[in-house]
Amino acid sequence: MSDVASTLKSAEHFKGAVERLYSCTTREQISSVFSRYDINDLVDKRELLYQCMDIESYFDVPHEELSAEDEYDYTVSVFIEGSWRLLANG
Repeated sequence: MSDVASTLKSAEHFKGAVERLYSCTTREQISSVFSRYDINDLVDKRELLYQCMDIESYFDVPHEELSAEDEYDYTVSVFIEGSWRLLANG
């Protein structure tokens, strides 16, 4: 498979995951989507959640060093809280 074909297949793969994430309202549903699409990298998971929430950029306030898992857990909590849904559709 060429690099272009591989990239397109990957983009379609992630697009399918994003479409399914929109309807998730629990941590278990989110985990199920990532498992179904075999997405295991925490950075990829965070980026897909940001894409769903229509977050193009963000900044971090200086804080103690957080692990990738801590940052992912925080992002999932924000996603589940759901106020982004009001802002994304407004």
